[in-house]
Amino acid sequence: MTSLTPLLAFLGFVQDAAPAQHAAGGEAALVLPDLAKALFLGGINGRSLLLWGLVICALGLVFGLATYMQLKNLPVHRAMREISELIYETCKTYLLTQGRFLLILWVFIGAIVALYFGTLAQTTDATGAMVRGFPATKVIIILLFSLIGIAGSYGVAWFGIRVNTFANSRTAFASLTGKPYPNHAIPLKAGMSIGMLLISVELLLMLLILLFIPGDYAGPCFIGFAIGESLGAAALRVAGGIFTKIADIGADLMKIVFKIKEDDARNPGVIADCTGDNAGDSVGPSADGFETYGVTGVALISFILLAVHQPLVQIQLLVWIFAMRVMMVIASGLSYFLNAAFAKARYQNADHMNFETPLTTLVWLTSLVSVALTFVASRLLIPSIGGDPTFRGVVRNVDRVVLRAIANSDLSFEKIVEAVQPSRDPSRTPLFQISFRSRTQPYASLQLHGVSSAAPEFLDNGTAKFDLALELESSTGKACFIEYCTDLFKEHTIIQMENDFQNLLRELIAEPDARLSKLKVAAEISQRLRRA
Repeated sequence: MTSLTPLLAFLGFVQDAAPAQHAAGGEAALVLPDLAKALFLGGINGRSLLLWGLVICALGLVFGLATYMQLKNLPVHRAMREISELIYETCKTYLLTQGRFLLILWVFIGAIVALYFGTLAQTTDATGAMVRGFPATKVIIILLFSLIGIAGSYGVAWFGIRVNTFANSRTAFASLTGKPYPNHAIPLKAGMSIGMLLISVELLLMLLILLFIPGDYAGPCFIGFAIGESLGAAALRVAGGIFTKIADIGADLMKIVFKIKEDDARNPGVIADCTGDNAGDSVGPSADGFETYGVTGVALISFILLAVHQPLVQIQLLVWIFAMRVMMVIASGLSYFLNAAFAKARYQNADHMNFETPLTTLVWLTSLVSVALTFVASRLLIPSIGGDPTFRGVVRNVDRVVLRAIANSDLSFEKIVEAVQPSRDPSRTPLFQISFRSRTQPYASLQLHGVSSAAPEFLDNGTAKFDLALELESSTGKACFIEYCTDLFKEHTIIQMENDFQNLLRELIAEPDARLSKLKVAAEISQRLRRA
């Protein structure tokens, strides 16, 4: 027995879906669809697919932390290490002060957020009526995730300053060898460590919300997270820039007072100047990158849920976007390792090198790898958007589904009913049962020890085993019979269905690569349904 999925998909597709109704309230009112309701790569649901993204994020974190330890363990002169540690301790004092400032700032911003989402923002209640103010639970979730967003920006900023102070002293010591390659490799390794950890932490947090938070609470989580990371990045970026300028001016004033050069080791303002440079060049950009990546993700989620009405398309695009983000982590790591191997082989023992050459190569390599992975992954994940595939694509999908069904044929029907949870109606069976059979050979006559009989014929006994049954004989191409439940169908409806089915098959055979939405039969049935 084969499936009637192509015909059912076709009949379901031609019916115009009613426009989705969206509640007011912005991102906080968004409800994420169930990602498990769409299949990818021949049968993997969206949620299971993105769970692998958590593994990639974990590998990205391992890469960032492992690189951190490698930088820490590089050889360095004691005096250089002491200077870098002094700079870090000064930066740490700055970060602790900034942390206290952020918490005080959050109290004021949190009060405004609570006032807006608790009393002013429009949303709908359980009855569907428009009201002002979200439930207290959702307001608390927004405030909680705003703290998580601040912690994310603050944490990656701290990591960035620590890695860069390691890299500064190690690069300075490595330059004493007279070889240019370490002056390229160590800073690049530090940048990759910060970038990989930054992206992995951000993506991990967003995937955790997407996969493990209920759909109606994911919106408040995302908007709270975006508020927090934006607040943290803004404060750290602005304050870092101000601190850099103040430290620079202090070093200049010291130069005038003590009549020594600005970068002279005897100038008391040198450490403050180096601290300001590290704070401005590490803290601000790290927090800014974390915020930009996260806010962009929240904006994309909001755009998809507000602009796209079909749940299937929403799920396809959400899974695709986050799968692409996971692939970019892979592309970044792969490109870095390939470029590092090439640069090391070419420049490790060289006395001269153009520092722009390996960096330009890395940019081009990363771009090409990212484009290639994007094309391949998109082709595999979303060969068609919104359930509008070609007939040939439908046949392939049905083939995969049937093979999986055969492989799990020992699964009891009770388990299927339990998983589907159909609505119960005492007046009829809870499931609409369809049988679609295709025979490659006609029924043969029976031969039993000298006793022969004619080929069996179907007799109308006045009952139907299924709600609808259609049997085809492939050898002749003619339908053997159509059996239907008269409680559900009238005779003229079955005749019309038979004619539509024949016309559909003719058109599909003539144009197997046409989109289902472009089929003439689809348009005719759609018009008939509108008139009905």
